Amino acid sequence: MIRPQRLEALDHSPEAVRRLTPVHHLWYAAYGSNMHAERLACYLAGGQPPGGLRTHPGCRDPRPPARTAPVLLPGLLYFATESQLWTGGRAFYDPGPGAGPEPEPDPGPDVDVDVDLDRAPGEGAAGRQSGGPTGRGPGDAAGRLRPGYAELPAQSYFLTLSQFSDIAAQEMYREPGRDLDLTEVLTRGRARTGPGRYETLVCAGLLDGYPVLTFTSPWSSQDIALNPPSAAYLRHIAAGIVASHGWSAHRTAEYLAGCPGAEGHWTAAEITALLGDPR
Repeated sequence: MIRPQRLEALDHSPEAVRRLTPVHHLWYAAYGSNMHAERLACYLAGGQPPGGLRTHPGCRDPRPPARTAPVLLPGLLYFATESQLWTGGRAFYDPGPGAGPEPEPDPGPDVDVDVDLDRAPGEGAAGRQSGGPTGRGPGDAAGRLRPGYAELPAQSYFLTLSQFSDIAAQEMYREPGRDLDLTEVLTRGRARTGPGRYETLVCAGLLDGYPVLTFTSPWSSQDIALNPPSAAYLRHIAAGIVASHGWSAHRTAEYLAGCPGAEGHWTAAEITALLGDPR
């Protein structure tokens, strides 16, 4: 097993933020299918990933990451909304309370938060939800997290600001070309750059003096209708965890089978089979 890097807490004081800015390089913490290097390459250089339904235009700077490092992010992974690229639920990161401003509640099935199915699944997806009608994550009736859900594995890539910005744009099916303003996310830990499903930035900490950033939804895992992921999507995430963290297929499958949205719809044995590993 590969030892993940531990992140340094981010000092949100104005003086500390000034030392970090302007940001030219950063760590992008991928927790979904982009943990798989082949998948990320489609965002950087352009192309269509195996099992996907969309061709990505690529970044202004198509070079591969200068460095990579496995990291653990505080919070949990869950699946919700409906992906046009993969079908099934998308992966989202819930950093939990304390990561900047409180997240926005689920806008509901009848309110568009952006184009291309950015809203939560409606009544037609209710039969596929897990965790109850409110989409509650893996906790008890009081909302306390179960053991094992305090952090999630991610793969961090050392990128330029333009590369990170262009990946974020492509996640929203937009043309790349505009750098993100990171001032608010460095100051507050979380920042909404728009209403869409991947337009909320989160800074999880520092690694080697550079900010570790990712993007997720504006809502929490307890406020959204959950939706199980497709086999192809889950395979990419599982393969990324195995490759980046060195977890066994069994451990990876047990972890993913317990994530909200996948829990109750995918078993560990089924996920292990996706990896082609009999263990």
